[in-house]
Amino acid sequence: MKTTGLLFLMACAALLLATSAGIMLAQEEEGVFIPIGAGYGDTYEGVIEHIMAASKDDNINILVLASAYSTNSDEITEEERTQNTADAEERRLEIEDACTALAEGKTCVVTLAPIYTRVDALTPEAFALFSDDLDAIYILGGDQAIAMEILVGTPVEQAMTRIHASGTIITGTSAGNAVQSRTMIGGYVGDFG
Repeated sequence: MKTTGLLFLMACAALLLATSAGIMLAQEEEGVFIPIGAGYGDTYEGVIEHIMAASKDDNINILVLASAYSTNSDEITEEERTQNTADAEERRLEIEDACTALAEGKTCVVTLAPIYTRVDALTPEAFALFSDDLDAIYILGGDQAIAMEILVGTPVEQAMTRIHASGTIITGTSAGNAVQSRTMIGGYVGDFG
């Protein structure tokens, strides 16, 4: 009888340890959030160091998301799209230059996701940008409410959730910081907004 009880306790302890190890492994694999209060150039080094440390190989892949640059989630003029792209491209280049300066022996690929309207976020081309090989998504500042209107409930948001769960870092400054937390965005969290 004592042997059966002891075996039962050992089996329970083994099950508890296996479950705990599985939970810890899952937590280690999930990406982190790196919210940046404000600013760009003076924050790149710290963020990129975290991205490089978490990278699975010698290719650092960062996707820059500028949805917060838009003034309307439903429509955009060609003039605004051109200006948003030029401004976002400037930030993309800054991030790429900072990454290249820090990434000795590694390759930095920083890509701009031109998602400025909800229609943009619903395209297969936009969805394809959020691939499993991304090390980080860097969300630029602007209007966080517009960014949320563009992204919420789209395949792009689902892709961001999926790749973050598998290790991709999500970072951003100003509005790019605010959209990382449900409780920071009014109207998108049920009773909390």
